[in-house]
Amino acid sequence: MTLYLRVGVGGAAYLIAADGIASLADSAPGDGVAGAVIGGAVVDCRDLFGVPGGAPGYRVRLSPKVAEGLCLVVDRLEGMVELDDDAFRRLPPIGRMGTLFDAVTAPAAAEPPALRLNLGSALLTGAYISRGESDGRPGDAADC
Repeated sequence: MTLYLRVGVGGAAYLIAADGIASLADSAPGDGVAGAVIGGAVVDCRDLFGVPGGAPGYRVRLSPKVAEGLCLVVDRLEGMVELDDDAFRRLPPIGRMGTLFDAVTAPAAAEPPALRLNLGSALLTGAYISRGESDGRPGDAADC
């Protein structure tokens, strides 16, 4: 069993492995950076997934084992869920976003399916490492 944080962006739900999360905080409009281009250490998932933003959201700061200082901005924190591997159906890497999601939850009667975020995806970590630091490691993560 693995513990996940279920987050919402627009009408969709996503799962982030809890052991990849360092902290949670409120986020003001404009905190994120459009798309996967990271000028600081924040990726606004609403922009990344083509969902209108502008409203307050939440920052999910990733742990050092994933990408120290990198934050994802989401619309909602929907709670913690514990799932085993049988709860997921694998997804093939298709298209630009194909490596960002590795599985979807099997349909359950009470909840719509959720996509599991692959925190090691080049879409997130590649943009993060390209921030311009010479050694590829983050600078001061206080802005996250």
